[in-house]
Amino acid sequence: MSGERRRGLARAPAEDAALPIPDAAVTVLDDSGMAGSYPGCVTPLTQSFALRMRSSAWRSVLRAAGVPETGIAAHAELFEALIGRVDGRLYDNLISWYRALALLPGFAATRGTMDAVLGLDRPLPPEIVAAIGARRPGRGLAGLVDRARLVRPGLRLLGRALLLRRTVAAFRARIDAALAHHADELQSMPLSALAHEYRRIEADLIERWDAPPLNAVLCVIGVSASRRLLGRWAGAAGLARHQEILLGRDGGLAAEPARRIRRMAAMVAGDAVLIARLAAGDRAAPARHPGLAREIAAYLARFADRCPAELKLESVPLDEDPRPLLAAIAAAARRPAPDPANGVADLEALFAGRPLRRLLGAGLMAWVKARLDEREILRWEHARLVGRIRKLVLAIGGQLHAHGLIAGPRDVLFLTLPEIMGAIRGSGATADLRGLVAVRRADMAAASARPDPPRRLIVRGAVAGGSMPPTLGLAAAPAGPERIGQPGSPGLVRGRARLAGERGEALQPGEILVARHADPGWLAAFATASAVVAERGGPFSPTAMAARAFGIPCVLGLEGATQWLRSGDMLEVDGAAGLVRKLQG
Repeated sequence: MSGERRRGLARAPAEDAALPIPDAAVTVLDDSGMAGSYPGCVTPLTQSFALRMRSSAWRSVLRAAGVPETGIAAHAELFEALIGRVDGRLYDNLISWYRALALLPGFAATRGTMDAVLGLDRPLPPEIVAAIGARRPGRGLAGLVDRARLVRPGLRLLGRALLLRRTVAAFRARIDAALAHHADELQSMPLSALAHEYRRIEADLIERWDAPPLNAVLCVIGVSASRRLLGRWAGAAGLARHQEILLGRDGGLAAEPARRIRRMAAMVAGDAVLIARLAAGDRAAPARHPGLAREIAAYLARFADRCPAELKLESVPLDEDPRPLLAAIAAAARRPAPDPANGVADLEALFAGRPLRRLLGAGLMAWVKARLDEREILRWEHARLVGRIRKLVLAIGGQLHAHGLIAGPRDVLFLTLPEIMGAIRGSGATADLRGLVAVRRADMAAASARPDPPRRLIVRGAVAGGSMPPTLGLAAAPAGPERIGQPGSPGLVRGRARLAGERGEALQPGEILVARHADPGWLAAFATASAVVAERGGPFSPTAMAARAFGIPCVLGLEGATQWLRSGDMLEVDGAAGLVRKLQG
């Protein structure tokens, strides 16, 4: 008898089929940090590219904190499991994230800050945190030891912060260099050249994705530190002023699309026929007004990739479908421009007679605001990269279709990056790309027809075939006519609710947009709505920044808003307080 048979490894396949072995593994999936960037169902290609980006970004953070390359390489499996997929939707795999976070020196003393880095509105359950070794901060001597471990990475991070402007400038220069070739050139490349072009962009940009994650971590640290400082120095008044300053109107890149749309709206104001044609999405309408046509062309040259769900490769950019932009111009022409004078709060009165505190507080707040503005600029650079990758993979799809490997160019969206490159280089596991596309297209169509899964899922055992308990630890929604979310943009308005789906359906002027998530690419909705209420997002999310740019109140993170509210409900929205009140009538 062979050694394998003696050890019981050779068995009759049918009658010896075993029952599943109990599995104590736990996976926690949470979409708090995903829904704003990757809303709704996501294609396999977007999922594989998002994982590639997040893996590279987190490796950059660990390097910046001084984690050696050997330590990063030893935990490579963590970076391949940062993202989960449930019913076509993307989730953060919090177990993998926490284990990756635990590689940071002094992680135990900074766990609360790291929750904010991940965009979580509630931490992991304590028993799960304990199970993965991410213990609570120590007390007494143990606490001092935990904090002592922060000294070296803290100094490294301080050094990176001091050099951040140089890092960002170098990063943006790499973006410009990597995307210098016109995207139209992709249409004349064969498959091998297109694969080489992807690899070039990956090597020049994706593998060196350093400035965005570093700035994001500094944003979280800066917001947390400045809030604690002003609270300690001035109590409740300091906390209120902190919020006023950070929720002030954005004047940088986040506001530029809104400014341009308002300028174009002013050009057509009073021309009811042209406004109606723009609202209907008539692409020939701008030709009636040469000045408007030039402005639209300039907008598209700059912001074509600022479309709904701009980080999804399956999204259609504005230069291919400008109707959302035309509708936004029409909406802005029909709605008075908001008062831009908002959020000019400073610390003068708060620290009257205390010049040193005023100076230090103002300096810290200016630095934090700069980091938030930088974050929006770097997200825009991310959108530019996604826009180029979108055109690149669709060019690959066109060639795969020309070779008869898939039924149409956009079928490439149902393959993953390794599968696409494997098909080009001959290392793929199957040549039946049509079969893969058919299976995944059917899966995604079925998933799209089902309601969104819960915000957080706790799975016992392997995720495929694991058990999900019916109750997931979510707090019951409070009864009554009022609910509190997170402030996103200040202001107080009353209006009728209008529930929107994944594309941001058209609103009537003065209506309040209510959605599971509110995408900043919904230009027409933001130009029309009097306020925004969404279940996802936070004060510094792209949605909040878009609301501030358009000058409308915004409340985010309002769990269950789309179940609590119905189109036509009369609401009062207080963006500064994060309060939504349902009114009678």
